Amino acid sequence: IERMTLDLDLALDLDYNNLTKFLQIMREEGLSPRVPIPAESILDPKKRELMINEKNALVFTFIDVDNAYKQIDIFLKEQMSYQSLRNHSEKVKIDGHDVNILSKKKLLEMKKLINPLREKDIHDISILEKLLEVRND
Repeated sequence: IERMTLDLDLALDLDYNNLTKFLQIMREEGLSPRVPIPAESILDPKKRELMINEKNALVFTFIDVDNAYKQIDIFLKEQMSYQSLRNHSEKVKIDGHDVNILSKKKLLEMKKLINPLREKDIHDISILEKLLEVRND
C-alpha cells in the first residue's frame, strides 16, 4: 500500500539475548524510547505484559529526536514476535539483501486487531481487502 509512513515495524525474537543485541544497535544508531521509560524495560517479559495490558500498547517505539523519519516500532506481543510471524512472511530483495516481509493476508489480520482503529488503519484494511480479492479472483 502506497502511503507515507515514518516508521519501520519489526517483529523480533523476544529472547533476552536477542533483545539485548537489538538495544545495543538502537543505542549505536542514536535511537531512544519515545516514551519516558528505560529501553531496558523491554527485556523483562512482565514489564512487556504491563505495557500491553495497562497501556494497550502493541509496540515499543524508538526514535531519533533529530530525525523524525528515523523511527522503529517493535511488536511487544509474543504472537507478533519473529517466531510467530516468520511462517507468514515473504522474502523480498532490498539493496541486495533478503528481507522477510509480512504477507498481505497476515497484515490484514493484524490491522484488524488494532483498537482503536485509526483512519489510516481503516484505509489500509480497505486496500488490503481489495488486493486480496483481486488475487483470489
